[in-house]
Amino acid sequence: MDIDVEQLVVRIQKKQDQSAANKLVKYYYNQIFAFMYKQINDEHQSQDLTQEVFIKILKAINKYDSKKASFRTYLYRVAKNHITNYFKSKLHKTRVVEDEYNPEQDFTPYDLDIEGQMVINEQSEVMKTLILKLPEDQQQVIRLRYYAELSLKEIASVQEVSLSTVKSRLYQSQEKLRVMMIETEGYYE
Repeated sequence: MDIDVEQLVVRIQKKQDQSAANKLVKYYYNQIFAFMYKQINDEHQSQDLTQEVFIKILKAINKYDSKKASFRTYLYRVAKNHITNYFKSKLHKTRVVEDEYNPEQDFTPYDLDIEGQMVINEQSEVMKTLILKLPEDQQQVIRLRYYAELSLKEIASVQEVSLSTVKSRLYQSQEKLRVMMIETEGYYE
C-alpha cells in the first residue's frame, strides 16, 4: 500500500478527516503491533498497547511537525515512550502470564519439536529479562534496533541524540548483554 503519509497527516490536522486517520492507522498498525509484541510476547496486551499508541497519536496530531521529524520517527518515539512506561508500570510487574494452548500460535514453519520450541521460548524470555537489567537508554536502543528494526539514524532521531551516541549505546548494551548471557546459568547449554 503506497500512501502519502504527510498528506494524510495534514488532512487529519486541518479537517479532522476520519478516513485519513483510518488509512494512517491501517498503514502503520502492523509495524507498531510487531514492535510491541516482540518486546512483551503477549498478543492481547500488544494489541492494547498498539491501540493506546494510536489514540495518543491521533489526539495529539496537531503537535506533530514534519519539519522536526518524519511521521514514522514521531510514531516510534511515542511507541517507545509508551512501552517504556508500560515496563515501569505496575501492570507489567504484576501481570500474570496464563499458559493458554493455542495450536495456531504454537505452529512454527520450521516444524520444531516441542522441546526445541520450549528452548527458544525460554531463551527469548531470558533475553527479555536481561534487557530489563540494562540502563533505560540502552534498553531503548536495543528495542528500537532489534524489535522495531529501525536504522541507527532513525534511532538517533527517535531518541533525539546524535548518531555517535546511538552507536555507543548499542555497543555498550550488546557488550553488557553478552556478559550477562555468559553469566546466566544454562543459557548456552
